[in-house]
Amino acid sequence: MGDSPPLGGFLMPPAMRVENYYRESILMTKKIAYLLLALVFCSGGLFAAEMPPEKIVASIDGAGITEAQLQSEMNRLIPQIFFHQGVDEDKKNVLRQEALKNLIEKELKYQEAVRLGLEVKKKVLKKELNKVIASYPSQKAFDERLKAGHFTRDDVIQEIRRNKLIELAYQKEVVEKVQVAEEQAKSYYEKNKEKFVQPVQIHLRNILLKVPPLADDFEKKTLRDKSEAIVKKVQEGLTFDEAVAQYSEGPDKEKGGDMGWLHKGRLAPEIEKAVMELKSGEIAGPFETFKGFYVFRLEKILPERMSPFDEVKEKLIAGLKERAVEERGKAWIEELKSKAKIVIVEDLKHENAPPAEK
Repeated sequence: MGDSPPLGGFLMPPAMRVENYYRESILMTKKIAYLLLALVFCSGGLFAAEMPPEKIVASIDGAGITEAQLQSEMNRLIPQIFFHQGVDEDKKNVLRQEALKNLIEKELKYQEAVRLGLEVKKKVLKKELNKVIASYPSQKAFDERLKAGHFTRDDVIQEIRRNKLIELAYQKEVVEKVQVAEEQAKSYYEKNKEKFVQPVQIHLRNILLKVPPLADDFEKKTLRDKSEAIVKKVQEGLTFDEAVAQYSEGPDKEKGGDMGWLHKGRLAPEIEKAVMELKSGEIAGPFETFKGFYVFRLEKILPERMSPFDEVKEKLIAGLKERAVEERGKAWIEELKSKAKIVIVEDLKHENAPPAEK
């Protein structure tokens, strides 16, 4: 299989991207945790002026969510562009709804982690604290930010602990409860073979002579003539490697002009038609594009083929698990909501707002 292109060619639905789901979800949780911390420490934000610090907006089995927490989560959600623009009431209400939903779900997960008796090791807390500190210019800058926000290191550690407990609960109750057997993957493969068809692949190398943006017709003709002269030199014996090294101005010059494997349809029609008629080792060009004049050498063409199951098995299993984990995660949060007493103190003024009491 040494001549085969990377497996990225076979088609899978968006919900089945084959990256390791657990690894990505943990990384995202960390990013969110640190961003929340940063927002907590900020002296103000888009909605800071209207922040009654101790007002309770919701409770989950007796644990309160404050207006300050809600405003901080809204600041996290809102796109940066709105920090310099006004936000109308409809947009603000949608943000409040989404922010409150996030905080309620986070509290539910945290309470479940506590119920399960999960614990975070001290060395993990220390490591995560050091990461937060390292995001500041200096130790002094971190301490000053704490002081300005009337927070202590213990406050930071407790926030980290909460987020790590949520990660652990998610791992235990969602990720570890999802298993995808090879037989399931095989069944999916057999029922969806059209998703595993590798399209025609073209392996090309190129020489690029760039055309300046404001080049006139004379400059373009000069570069075309130079490109044609390069083609002639290669046909007369100059190796393509030597031609690339001497003349190419392309970004892949250091790789011998290697463009890697391209799916059919990625090239301009006239270029694709020309290179598809070449034999391996032959060259075509020059072709004028908005970047400049290209000369192409065909390395190899691989016809359309069906990726065998053994070739896609691991990625397919990972993709199926990702989808199953996503579905299990949604079901898990609904289970937690069904068991909890959730009271919404404020009216969110939105038709899709969470119920006032459950």
